[in-house]
Amino acid sequence: MKEILISVRCLHCGHVSYVKSEQLISATLEPEIREAILKNTYFQGICSCCGQPYAYFIRFCMSIRHMIL
Repeated sequence: MKEILISVRCLHCGHVSYVKSEQLISATLEPEIREAILKNTYFQGICSCCGQPYAYFIRFCMSIRHMIL
């Protein structure tokens, strides 16, 4: 819904890359993002320089209406 561009520094090699992330997520309209958040895979990536995985953390808001977990 509302994308921002954030910088992420790899803890393994120090390479800085930029990733698009959401600030506002509608669980009804974007079920694939909701599932990735619930599986703890949405805020993760792979460094384009060394290939190591990384995680990043941002504030976001997720709207959940009529959601059954």
